[in-house]
Amino acid sequence: MPSRIEHLRTGCIYADNSRNLLAQFFLFLGLAILMRPTILAQMDSILQTIPVAVVVLMIALVVILFLGLGGMALGGRITPMARNKLMRVRVYLQGLIVLLVLITFAAAALK
Repeated sequence: MPSRIEHLRTGCIYADNSRNLLAQFFLFLGLAILMRPTILAQMDSILQTIPVAVVVLMIALVVILFLGLGGMALGGRITPMARNKLMRVRVYLQGLIVLLVLITFAAAALK
């Protein structure tokens, strides 16, 4: 079985199980940046779009939050299933925003 470094050189993520996938993603990101300086140039364009994506996601988050609050204020016009779905979407958006911010911090620390 190839080592983790071999997997990183070939571009494959080595995952023992799904619990370690996020930690291995950051390991892959860090080692890939250290091993290949050209990745920094490619990542600059991606890192420049992350703040725009975060702002768009935050606007969507506020809209969904106010939809949920409006649904509670209007009483029974929104079903409990729809309110639950809005809450789930809000939590997913918050998680995505946190992930994007963590990626930005990790990439800035590795520069």
